[in-house]
Amino acid sequence: MDHASGDRATADGGAGVSFTPLAFDGLTWLRIDGPQRDPRSACMIVAAFIHLIDPATSRCDLESAAEKAVRLLEEGASCVSVIDSLHRVERATMRQPS
Repeated sequence: MDHASGDRATADGGAGVSFTPLAFDGLTWLRIDGPQRDPRSACMIVAAFIHLIDPATSRCDLESAAEKAVRLLEEGASCVSVIDSLHRVERATMRQPS
């Protein structure tokens, strides 16, 4: 399920925005890698992670399927599924200290 919010940041992530790749382990969401500066990097990390878990699945096919999630994040979605409902990328906006 893809979720979108009113949070609209620049397509390249902009200052103070990060994208976190996550996988569901059956109990909780786990960070696959640290926050990324752009949605494409985060989605490709998810595709690579799925390929590591299931090497029979073509990485090229996974990356191609991840493009939908990349587009949704570039359009401002706050959280999107990548490939399947067990893998997602979340947008986080960090506030600058005052």
